[in-house]
Amino acid sequence: MIEHYFQRADVLIRLQSGPVGPYLPGFLRALEQRRFSHDSIRRYVRGADTLCRWLDGQGIALVEANQKHIEAYVCHYARLPDNRYIQGRLSKAASSLPRIATLLGEQGILCGCVPLSKPEEWLARFDNHLMRVHGISRNSRDNYVRYARGLIQSLQMNDPDWSALDAQHISDFVCRAAAKLKSDVRVHLPQLSVYLGHLEPAHTYWYLSATPELLSEAARSFAAYAMKGEEQ
Repeated sequence: MIEHYFQRADVLIRLQSGPVGPYLPGFLRALEQRRFSHDSIRRYVRGADTLCRWLDGQGIALVEANQKHIEAYVCHYARLPDNRYIQGRLSKAASSLPRIATLLGEQGILCGCVPLSKPEEWLARFDNHLMRVHGISRNSRDNYVRYARGLIQSLQMNDPDWSALDAQHISDFVCRAAAKLKSDVRVHLPQLSVYLGHLEPAHTYWYLSATPELLSEAARSFAAYAMKGEEQ
């Protein structure tokens, strides 16, 4: 099949003997089924070969390679001058890599799991808690997690120290979040309430104007919940 796209013996040997060689038949079928042009298929095969050789050179097994590895590879491409983009634009070869990775993923490679950072691990547990304990919908959980991620980032730590999460920090963060909202803050109370250790918007509205001392119990509850999750 590959001979339909490459005729030179040395090129065929190089492609078939490289890291991507065993996956080329399935990769080619996937490209043909999607009706890519002859020239596009040639370009994609070359791109797949180059990508897999780079991963192999980095000591990364193809079955373990993930999105982070692919992003690191894309960064090796120089950006081309373009007035529409501050940092320039990606070359055609670099732009085709996400599709190449997707099609190779169908062959069982380049689809490894990306290790979660400590904050992301906590956010995943938090999302699961909202779903299983409170039965909150996907859209609402996304809002809660988005705000919780901002709260964690405000701690400016790779591994959040929950003991640093005191009443003043929560009060300041909630007020900053409320100040950024263009519409009436009351519309967003369900999302903001996640910081204060409860799901009742009416309580949140009262807390927004409270003194930091009144938030102490909420801060302690939030930190206790977070540290309990780390112990499990």
